[in-house]
Amino acid sequence: MSFHTSLYYLILLLLVSVQFAYSQNDCTDALVACGNTSYNNLSITGAGVNELSGINTCSGGENNTLWIKVNIKTPGTLGFTLTPERANLNIDFDFYVFGPDATCGNLGSSIRCSTTNPSDANSTSNITGMNGTETDTSEGPGPDGNNFVQWLDVLADETYYIVIDRFVGETNFSIEWTGTATFNQPPSFSNTTTGTTLNLESCDNGVLGDNKATFNLTANESLAIGTQANIIATFHTSENDAITGQGAIPNPNNYENTANPQTIYIRLENTITECFSTSEFTLKVTPFLTPDPVNIAECDLDNDGFVTFNLAANNTGLINGNSDIVVSYHPSANDAVVLPASYTNQAAFTNETIWAKIRNTVTGCYTYKPFDIIIKKIPNTTPVTLTQCDFELFPDGLTTFNLAEANAALTAGDANLSTQFFRNPTDAQNGSGALSNDFDNTSNPQVLTVKVTDNTTQCYSFTQLTLNVNTNPTITKTLEVCDDAIEDGVAVFNLADAGFETPGNTVTYYLASDDALLEQNQITTSQFSNRAIYARIENGNNCVGINIINLTVNPLPQFTLENKDILCLNRPTIPARVTTVIGNPSAYSFLWTPNGETTATIDAFAPGTYSVTVTDLASHCTKTLSTEVIASDIATILPATIIDLEDNNSITVNTSGIGDYQYSLDDANGPFQDSNVFSNVAAGIHIIYVRDTKGCGTSEKQVNVLGAPQFFTPNGDGIHDFWNIKGLNAASDAKTVIFIFNRYGKLLKQISPTGKGWDGTFGGTALPADDYWYTIQFENGRSAKGNFTLKR
Repeated sequence: MSFHTSLYYLILLLLVSVQFAYSQNDCTDALVACGNTSYNNLSITGAGVNELSGINTCSGGENNTLWIKVNIKTPGTLGFTLTPERANLNIDFDFYVFGPDATCGNLGSSIRCSTTNPSDANSTSNITGMNGTETDTSEGPGPDGNNFVQWLDVLADETYYIVIDRFVGETNFSIEWTGTATFNQPPSFSNTTTGTTLNLESCDNGVLGDNKATFNLTANESLAIGTQANIIATFHTSENDAITGQGAIPNPNNYENTANPQTIYIRLENTITECFSTSEFTLKVTPFLTPDPVNIAECDLDNDGFVTFNLAANNTGLINGNSDIVVSYHPSANDAVVLPASYTNQAAFTNETIWAKIRNTVTGCYTYKPFDIIIKKIPNTTPVTLTQCDFELFPDGLTTFNLAEANAALTAGDANLSTQFFRNPTDAQNGSGALSNDFDNTSNPQVLTVKVTDNTTQCYSFTQLTLNVNTNPTITKTLEVCDDAIEDGVAVFNLADAGFETPGNTVTYYLASDDALLEQNQITTSQFSNRAIYARIENGNNCVGINIINLTVNPLPQFTLENKDILCLNRPTIPARVTTVIGNPSAYSFLWTPNGETTATIDAFAPGTYSVTVTDLASHCTKTLSTEVIASDIATILPATIIDLEDNNSITVNTSGIGDYQYSLDDANGPFQDSNVFSNVAAGIHIIYVRDTKGCGTSEKQVNVLGAPQFFTPNGDGIHDFWNIKGLNAASDAKTVIFIFNRYGKLLKQISPTGKGWDGTFGGTALPADDYWYTIQFENGRSAKGNFTLKR
């Protein structure tokens, strides 16, 4: 049997990949074998209606079955080889063949069948089928047979049904047709050989922009079939429907896509052989991309609610340089009514939506796009009068206006409105000769034209501004204050003291007359030096007058306090004198605290703070200065702290008193030192001097510093012949007793500090050179001990 290989890939896809998206478990759903194509990787799951019962010559039935219908085109032998993917002897495939003129309603008995079990029959493989070497036409069940039966001799136009049943096991399988007979060929797609495509494309026409369009699918019918006879075409939305021949699109000549892009499946079927082929093509909706129209807004300049719009203002943007584009305008998303390019809204003060139809005259694509015509209202305005003052002693009615002062009234406080001022209506209409806000009137009164513009819509209206000049003469007032404590010539003024702030009027203050006229740079401070201030007086927004306030800052009295004296408490009859030093004392008055004296100079007999308030008799400005009268006193010397009978004797002077003191030892003329401690003081009687640094006097006091000689030499040379304590006072220390002992503690001598001392003898006998000890018993109860050396 020869093979005719089909090139058409969908048959392979049908039998290999997607075959069992639907059921071929029953005869009526049998797979039609076309083109002698071998099938690979087939799978079977489940059985349909059991159609084998009682009509097969081999025992068995439908477990997991696949029905195949074979229409013979040319005679010969018909065989096949069925190969399970898994070579497991426990996997058992059976088959049954009916024909040659079998129908699903009359299959008859099977003419070939095999239900041999490979494992039970001890077969070497689980491959089964029909071939030219076998002689038996049926085999099985179980151990009977060898898996193969004799193939068929077939004639043209005969029909056979082959039922494959997987009785045991799980695996896919393949079928290879053998023999010399041929099958009918499936239809081919003519366009696949001519290089054309079945894909269809359409514009997304209309207004919704929903990516949908209506397609005539039948345009692909003749393109796909070409010159093939007995071929019909159906169109499907799924591949499964195309394969099974179910769910054909009922109106293929007027089909609206459901997705973009969308795949459509075409089935070509031979009405005689039932062989079919499927293919697919794409529906694509291409948006008709055009610029969007823009809203057209116009001002209702006569404020009647109706405006004529130029709809063609959108043409340039929509055509966008493409000469194939034409644009028309309509009241709705259809072209039943065409609007003129010069169009007036239909209802007063009512915006409308207009539809632009944009069409390509070459492709036929079109779309509707909306835009709005918008009526913009002009600002509401009323005439305004602005009254200014003429800042002159003899006013002539001509002055400078700040026209911006009228803005609040002209715009009713709407910050979105702006103004322009013109001399007359003609200039205002032409937009020429706009005036600056600083304007000098040429007549009194004078009428200007004002253009009030909405800054958002740019719509405008016109009104009048009447300029009126108040010719009240200028009044001048003077305010005087005293300088403050900083004395920089700047002081705080209460401008209301000028008396211009009266009920019903408002007053604002300025540093310059022009600022007062133009109402700019208003004063926000109350501190001024000598200068003029300009007071603008208004009633409502009308200027009543501009007056002058002269400000004078009077200086405070300039003086110092002279306080040179120190108040010595030890000299109570001598006062400290405080003097006010000032240029002309007769031009001022004086008041002292705390004693209430009124002279320029006072004598203070007590320490403390003294203040004088000096008043300028002309300006009444006052100033107060204070000074401190400082007291001091002579020192009271307290008992000194004396460290004596040491190698380094010292005196610490102790005092009491309110003064600041310095100290001297043994010399009333000094030098004096700030420290109250004297070191390395020789033994003996000393005088301490303490003086007040502020000049209140010097105190003095005697002190004794004791010293014990370290040795003496009683050899009659008149030098160091006697030993005695130095620094004792004969009067105050008369009762002090000194005892002398040898090294063994034997009392050798008792001496008085008022005598010569010990001569180094005991009982008239000179004692040898040695160390001796002494004990001193002072009159005040103090005692001291030490030793000294007798040298020979």
